[in-house]
Amino acid sequence: MRIRTGLAVAALATALSAPAVLVAASPASAAPSSASLAILPSAYADHHRVLVSGHFDGSSSYSLVTFSLKGDDGWATPDLGFTRNVVAVDGDFSYEALVHRSVLDEDYGVLNTDEVFARVTSPGDSSLRTNTVLGKF
Repeated sequence: MRIRTGLAVAALATALSAPAVLVAASPASAAPSSASLAILPSAYADHHRVLVSGHFDGSSSYSLVTFSLKGDDGWATPDLGFTRNVVAVDGDFSYEALVHRSVLDEDYGVLNTDEVFARVTSPGDSSLRTNTVLGKF
């Protein structure tokens, strides 16, 4: 028993005499600005669920974010007439709405495939473009 006690005391003395090493956690880096769009079926006839979410890096605690749905035909980006405001908290924002298919039908039935994205802006003129969603709305 005395040998174990002696070893424990020696180990403790060695640990106490060693210089202290402080490990400081670096703050997590801010998430880069990004935005995404999803258009999903809904239970309501002729309507789709539209979800816009993302993050603005460097935003204040509360800021107003505006997004507008746009068509993407390569040669033109028509505004689809659906614009909404949402409050971002610490840069994070999310919005979901039921949208009639006629709003999302940016090709007006002519080319069969609609290409829709959202332009998202925040105070300070920061602007993001979401992914483009393809569908026949």
